[in-house]
Amino acid sequence: MNKKQLSILITCAAVFLGFILFTSPYHLPLLLVVLPGVAFIVMVHTALSILVRKFATKPATARMTVNVLTAVLAVAAVLISVGQLTFRDFSLLLALALIGVFYVSRMLDR
Repeated sequence: MNKKQLSILITCAAVFLGFILFTSPYHLPLLLVVLPGVAFIVMVHTALSILVRKFATKPATARMTVNVLTAVLAVAAVLISVGQLTFRDFSLLLALALIGVFYVSRMLDR
């Protein structure tokens, strides 16, 4: 982990927690309401890239894994926030992610 990744992780965590704890979405413009979600996605992507790069053997596989995991977690967070995440939705999301990983990994092997 380098200092740039650590500073991005800490900054995004501070922005996310600051907005969640100290603001009300009813009194903010739409651009500021979206900001904690973007900070959450960047924070998750940075944390996953730090973790996956320690264990991955190929950089292309590590990037693909981090991107797919980040997308799955972001979609799950959106579905949870609107109260629509059921077991069926989560299993469908997981199946689509596994199909996507299989497809992309086949393309990376060429």
